[in-house]
Amino acid sequence: MATLKLGGVSTITESGGAVSLDSGVIFPAGHVIQTLVFTNTGNGQSTGTKYAKSDNTWTTTATSTPNWSITKKSSNSNLMFEIGGSAWTGSHNNAQQEGYHCYLRHSLNSDMSSTVTAISYYYMQWDTRGGDNPPSQTSANANGMAWLEAYTNSAIGTVIYFDIQKYAYGSSMNAGYTGNNGGTIIKVTEIQQ
Repeated sequence: MATLKLGGVSTITESGGAVSLDSGVIFPAGHVIQTLVFTNTGNGQSTGTKYAKSDNTWTTTATSTPNWSITKKSSNSNLMFEIGGSAWTGSHNNAQQEGYHCYLRHSLNSDMSSTVTAISYYYMQWDTRGGDNPPSQTSANANGMAWLEAYTNSAIGTVIYFDIQKYAYGSSMNAGYTGNNGGTIIKVTEIQQ
């Protein structure tokens, strides 16, 4: 085991070939602490809500595992989520307002069973109340960003779990995701505050 000290302060520790930053290390504001990338290439449609999970599935169950997670490496940091993926809708109806909404959900609980918060990162609405023939299908790149400040002062080692929620609303409008046209990609960056 080896320890690097700067000015008498322990900063980096090596043990068994693994290197870690010590809790006394303070990065300047704006410094990128870590960046992780997660993917889901599943497919499917639903008239309601589905959730992307880390095992490459989409499920109708809001409280389930597996979920993606990130472990904080700084006690004064926030998380930037950049989310991209293709989505489509079908079965548009005349004289209706219909929409498609995407959320990043996060929690300290691995099964998302309590204290879950959702941040909207994409929204699209179709208004066919004016008549005419609505399209039978619409596709879009459901891309967006979410800035997560809920865990700014959480301790180093705090594990934050997350998934993606896609919700269709309207008169029985189907909506889904198409993994074979690019899949869902989630880039998470921890940034010092």
